[in-house]
Amino acid sequence: MMGISFSSSVSVFVLFSLFSQSGRPATGSCGKEGVLPNLPSFPADIQFSSPSMPSVPSWFGEVTVMARALARFGVLTAIQEQVRFAHARFGQYDLIDFVAMLIGHLLSGEPTLLAFYERLPPFAGPFMATFGRNRLPHRSTLSRFLAALDLASVEAFRLFSQKNLLMRKPFPSLGGLFDRTSGQ
Repeated sequence: MMGISFSSSVSVFVLFSLFSQSGRPATGSCGKEGVLPNLPSFPADIQFSSPSMPSVPSWFGEVTVMARALARFGVLTAIQEQVRFAHARFGQYDLIDFVAMLIGHLLSGEPTLLAFYERLPPFAGPFMATFGRNRLPHRSTLSRFLAALDLASVEAFRLFSQKNLLMRKPFPSLGGLFDRTSGQ
């Protein structure tokens, strides 16, 4: 937090206009232009702070909606229970932690995982909480996880995702044009 404090009779000029009501410069008793007429000299304290407050990323809402939808349809729980990887756990993290990171990166539109990780730290807790998790994996841990993936694990996750996608029908129809009598 940055604070600046100063006291001076000159600071009166910050608080009052140098021009009178008529638009002409004010003159004091000594006739000098720009001096306010017969005002007592008093100290003025001006303080300000500019704490750096990062803005919430524009993609954070999309991630929240997606995480809620995945939780509502039971996909997050199914990933935790049904998808297996060669390592049951990767340090203190589960597979769902890495899936959450990859979903977040996918929805963020950030060009690289590094750019995603640089934008995420102020919101790491809320981001992981949207997926029901409490800790953000370090980027080096995610890198090791991705390097350790084998083709069989990726294929198993792809089949799991495809099966879940095909069995869920969140909308009664695929869409189209309908008239006011619901005819297509």
